[in-house]
Amino acid sequence: MAMFMERCKVSGLIVVMLLAIGGVAAFPQASAQPSGAGAHLQMADEGTYKKITTDDITIIFPRNVTKPFFVWWANNDTSKAYVVHFKGLVEYAVVNGSAFSLTNLAEGTLWQRLISSANALDLEKGNAVAKGLSVAFEANSKLILASTKAALFKADPAQVKAILLEVVEDLNELKDQAGDSNLTGQIDAAIDATNAAVQAIESGAGKGTVQNAISNAIKECQKLVQMMSMKVNAAIAQMVEQRERLKDLSQGFHPALLAFAGCNWELTEPQEIRLENGTSIGLAFNMTLTEAPHKFDFAEGKVKLAIRIYNSTVLETVEAGEEPFSYEVAAGEMKIDLIIENWDWNFDPKTVSLLNTSITVSPALALWVDASSFVINGSPEVLFDDLEGLEMPAVNGTMKFSADGTNATLNIKGYEQDAKDLGFKIKLIQRSVAGKLMNFPAPAKLRLTEEGTLGGFFKFVPKAVVTDPSGNESAVNVTAAYLTAGNRVKVYLCYPYFNGTLTHDPSLGVEKASEGAGYVVTLGADSGISSIKEIPATPAWGREYELFLASGLVLVAALGLILLVRRHPAAV
Repeated sequence: MAMFMERCKVSGLIVVMLLAIGGVAAFPQASAQPSGAGAHLQMADEGTYKKITTDDITIIFPRNVTKPFFVWWANNDTSKAYVVHFKGLVEYAVVNGSAFSLTNLAEGTLWQRLISSANALDLEKGNAVAKGLSVAFEANSKLILASTKAALFKADPAQVKAILLEVVEDLNELKDQAGDSNLTGQIDAAIDATNAAVQAIESGAGKGTVQNAISNAIKECQKLVQMMSMKVNAAIAQMVEQRERLKDLSQGFHPALLAFAGCNWELTEPQEIRLENGTSIGLAFNMTLTEAPHKFDFAEGKVKLAIRIYNSTVLETVEAGEEPFSYEVAAGEMKIDLIIENWDWNFDPKTVSLLNTSITVSPALALWVDASSFVINGSPEVLFDDLEGLEMPAVNGTMKFSADGTNATLNIKGYEQDAKDLGFKIKLIQRSVAGKLMNFPAPAKLRLTEEGTLGGFFKFVPKAVVTDPSGNESAVNVTAAYLTAGNRVKVYLCYPYFNGTLTHDPSLGVEKASEGAGYVVTLGADSGISSIKEIPATPAWGREYELFLASGLVLVAALGLILLVRRHPAAV
């Protein structure tokens, strides 16, 4: 009888343990309720601007949308305002793998510089006269570069002077080898004109005077090029002549910068983002460029900002062909998708191929955004003025940039001459969401103050989507550069050449504690919402290996208890 009772106890314990194991497997977590569901979200007209109010943040922007300009602040600190001004699109070229640079804007000056550099490279392979012409072409290229640098924002005279002195040195070496009085006379004229530009810099002359002096040096150097071109052999002369004729192509180029402030924009009425059951989880509206300056007619109706703001944290998913990716949009964060359709490139691959050179030239496009934070004294509307002329000091003298494993401090009180690359690696993190494995690119974030909680930020996902004319989608990498400008930072989000439509997704908001997402929002190629799904309840132990581990631990405990009962039946 005692043995029977012991066996009953053991059997009962096993049943309890099995039930416990089954309980672990079957007991679900509480449903992943939408974080912030039902949170306050309102959009209204107020004075000359639109105003969006959420539980944490207030955002205003001009109603007439003369330029895409956003000002926002945390509701618990109205003394500080954050500003993001979408300035425009900048076409440039990646030359021999270079990062974004204002010296490589896709305009006639760069085209002429590339032609001179290509000719110089080929002529180096020729005879002595051809090599001399190579020096002349290279000197001309350097003078064009010096002129470009002299025109930069807060130009550095020392850098310009150093380039000019290199030209003088090159021309003096060429003069020693010339042996032709007409040729040496023209070399002297080019040297004298270049030295005059150096003297203008040394005397502290204004930017216009320096640029005029450099332009005169370029003219004299071009005369030298023409004179020496007549002396090279026929084959080389034909090649050089063909490239020289390419300079005429630049007459049809549009300016490198499409300035948004010079365009007219149309603001659509906000539409509620609703679930199938009618529950509203956010607002969506567009800003569309409807009228552009001369030579940018192709951009009218083809450049758009698709804006979304949610009252609940969501996961947006982009079906980019074989490389879909997702990212989190917090409740109250303003998502601003840039959409560019059928950009008319100055430097398209077909045009670049005409150079027929070993110099690699890749067309690219950048979104220029100014960002900063200011103390509000009176109406925040004052911040709608162009930040180029705004002399208010920023709240902080530094901003923090972070990406996956990359951190940088930007001293915005300084004035940079040219943009600097924000070198960061693009990393995909895989996460399981409701049993589905999803790719999450680590976001790149610019913190506009040194604060943590409720400090303003501007961020972007380092991936964009390109839809080709046939409707095929693919993901491309996005890089970034910056230029500090006294009280703000100029950010350049850089996109590679594309044929079709490009969509990218910067956003702005304030820092706050992370919340679990309640919905997955799937976007189409035009940034429109194709579906919204609530994230379902998931098992308490989550992934299968965790469930297996939990079950194993319970089983071990059960076996241990059985052994204890057998050895010490009185203890039970």
